[in-house]
Amino acid sequence: LIAKAVNCRNPVDGSPCGQCDCCRGVDNGSLVDVVEIDAASNNGVDNIRDLREEAVFLPNIAKYRVYIIDEAHMLSVGAVNALLKIMEEPPEHVIFILATTEVHKIPATIQSRCQRFDFKAIAENNVVARLKEVLGSINVSADEEALKLIADAGEGAMRDSLSILDKCCSVSDKITVKTVCEVLNLTDMGAVSELSGYICEYNVKEALELTDRLLDEGAEPSVLISQLIGIYKSMLIKSADKKEKLSTEEVMRFLEILADAEIKMKRSAYPAVVFETAVTKLALPEAEEDFVSQAARIAKLENTVERLLDEGAAYASNDNKPIEKEPERELQIKKNKPQKHTIKADDKLSLIHNLRFRRIGR
Repeated sequence: LIAKAVNCRNPVDGSPCGQCDCCRGVDNGSLVDVVEIDAASNNGVDNIRDLREEAVFLPNIAKYRVYIIDEAHMLSVGAVNALLKIMEEPPEHVIFILATTEVHKIPATIQSRCQRFDFKAIAENNVVARLKEVLGSINVSADEEALKLIADAGEGAMRDSLSILDKCCSVSDKITVKTVCEVLNLTDMGAVSELSGYICEYNVKEALELTDRLLDEGAEPSVLISQLIGIYKSMLIKSADKKEKLSTEEVMRFLEILADAEIKMKRSAYPAVVFETAVTKLALPEAEEDFVSQAARIAKLENTVERLLDEGAAYASNDNKPIEKEPERELQIKKNKPQKHTIKADDKLSLIHNLRFRRIGR
């Protein structure tokens, strides 16, 4: 795009017209004055010396000779030094474009001679809108949730999202969430959401049973972790806005455990065991002693108290009347009857106060 813009015969408000010989030459790769170099495979000093010798010649057709060096951080030390020589005093007809995903690896001597542009990830709604345009042009339909899943998998890169869409189109004329899951080898999001729900409720038994079932069905542990991280990332934003039942600290604990498990999984010969261990840690904060886990245990206890009240637990009377001895027969009948959970009002207030005091004190 930049090579077209600087060489276009008839620019429109600074943008290439797309119709002139230079624009068409860049599009079809026939314009010899625009050269793209993959630094990952052409990173030697000899490659850059050849470029430097060629750059001194005037362009054949275009106004500027443009060199696009992709993966510029892969250049060797010798190649960087050779490139620096021409960048210190570049010919007026030459433009260098260095593209990289790891700008911190580009030497300061090179960066100081460049005009830097940082590209941001494309917003999900813009990716979805573009995917809809593409589908409309080829008469293929897709569910909204499926397109959002594709955009999320593309991580803000339009090219990656379009590549995933192309694979989905080769599978079905009606793209659904199931289609995308099959293409990306993702586990059904309903099952993953169910697993996330058990973890959020600290229901370790149900969480582990569902984990075993998903693994038995062929789910990849690394994919499951990635999907859970996506769910909890969304929860983290909601917890910060007070729109989520879980606290920010609890969600951060989930993400830290999963991120740690993801690293361990890459080095382990038993990724399924690593994942099951992570699920156990997530749903069983009693197993850890750090502050965040203690906060999670307090939240779990508070939730248990609230649940008991919702299920009909009653407050016990606060009076101090002496308990009269009941006849043995009546006492035996009462023992055999199912009893309601009872929590004294003062005891509950004291319990919650102490729990929250401990959380703040920590």
